[in-house]
Amino acid sequence: KMFRVVCEEKIVDGKKQSPKKIKIHFSPDGIHWKLAATTDDCGDRSTVFYNPFRKVWVFSLRESGKEVSRCRRYVESREPIPPARWGERLFWVGADKLDPDRSDLDLRRVPERPWDLVPSQLYNLDCVAYESLMLGCFSIWRGHPADKVRRPKINEVCIGFSRDGFHWTRPDRRAFCPVSEKREDWNFGNVQSAGGCCLVVGDKLYFYAGGAGFHDGAFHPDPSFTGLAVLRRDGFTSMDAGATEGTLTTREVRFSGRHLLVNVDAPKGQLLAEVLDADGRAIAPFTRANCVPISADNTRQPVKWRGANDLSKLAGKPVKFRFHLRNGSLYAFWVSPDSSGASRGYVAAGGPGFTGPTDTVGSVASR
Repeated sequence: KMFRVVCEEKIVDGKKQSPKKIKIHFSPDGIHWKLAATTDDCGDRSTVFYNPFRKVWVFSLRESGKEVSRCRRYVESREPIPPARWGERLFWVGADKLDPDRSDLDLRRVPERPWDLVPSQLYNLDCVAYESLMLGCFSIWRGHPADKVRRPKINEVCIGFSRDGFHWTRPDRRAFCPVSEKREDWNFGNVQSAGGCCLVVGDKLYFYAGGAGFHDGAFHPDPSFTGLAVLRRDGFTSMDAGATEGTLTTREVRFSGRHLLVNVDAPKGQLLAEVLDADGRAIAPFTRANCVPISADNTRQPVKWRGANDLSKLAGKPVKFRFHLRNGSLYAFWVSPDSSGASRGYVAAGGPGFTGPTDTVGSVASR
């Protein structure tokens, strides 16, 4: 499926109008495409994504509000072709006072562009299912430099996540894919994400981003370069410990798998794990004392206990996991039904070795 925002200029009562619509195309092979539908009017830079948790197609419509200026409105559809008219377009999300602008620059402030007066704005939002949640790439517009500054608009990609694909959490407002302050760099301005957000390539996440700047002695305001940012798989955040041991106890969970795996970076440290009942008591033999110590840097590291082949006898029961860590970082944990460590979670825009939208292959994907 391919979604394109197209501007179709026309003359109405002697005046030129430039309505934008999303054209939806289908293809059996990704090469030969057939137009399937054209949507109602929308703003430029509107995007589309699929939310597999709720099984809906979401149209992330670029619009403008008085308080937040550039922002997003939300329309969902069970099918990739929405109704002929959008109907109710819910205000969805925008930037806010926690998103800093570039007040250090001389920004464009002219009466004929009142929408530029809001300090920071949401220029674009791309979303994709990653593991057990929705990952969001927020292109935050931090202001348009004045003409004399000769710099593209300042868009930077920030990260957010959502459990339902509508309500977002953005605990860190720093730029994930920032602009550069060097005029000669490819990302001097207007950094924006790709529609699929990222690929899963072995034990890495690949984020492609567009950027703009100067090349061939000319100024280019729109993205004309492609950059690649590489992150450790699950590497968005971690729980860290130094020489003094740190302890992390999860909330109560239920699982259906057999094998506990962790994404851990502790080659010079140690990780131990135990399983607790609802009252916080260790369940034998899955105790700290029986856990085989882990000193490794591995995105898919099995956790083993002496006297137990797997966790199958605890499947479906309410338990808590407690991790003990020294000199390392813990990024993620999960329980897999397979010894390969397949998470059965979503793999964003896919990647080499996967057979579908979820990880059913585990360690095979990293070969």
